[in-house]
Amino acid sequence: MKTRREFLKDSGGAALVVSSLSLISFLESCGPGNYVQYSEKPGQIIVNKAELVEKAFVLVDSDLVKAPIYLRQDASGKYIALLMKCTHNGTQLKPEGGKIVCPLHGSQFTNSGIVTKSPAKTNLHTFAVNEEGDTIIINI
Repeated sequence: MKTRREFLKDSGGAALVVSSLSLISFLESCGPGNYVQYSEKPGQIIVNKAELVEKAFVLVDSDLVKAPIYLRQDASGKYIALLMKCTHNGTQLKPEGGKIVCPLHGSQFTNSGIVTKSPAKTNLHTFAVNEEGDTIIINI
């Protein structure tokens, strides 16, 4: 039979492992793999099209806006840029599979910014996007 100290020591180690695995999983879901390099001009964020090759979406984290921008190309070839800020209370959103989710109250949006689950009632803010050669220009 274990002493109380041995039990707590063993239990604490197991809890640490579980907590560490949960943290790693969370960090990977927010991972830097989706954030891309970009440049800026007044009122514009410029992303190289090569950043989207073989990716469903990328995230752009610029000081020009108050939350990251979710950038993707739809089936017709059109680029879509969405502000990753919940329209319900302003929480930063998180991409999950093919949708965008608010981790605070559970609002959900399509990857085109349309509300599919409340409490949010308003679609996500979209930015006008232009193409110039090998670049995507997000107009802020």
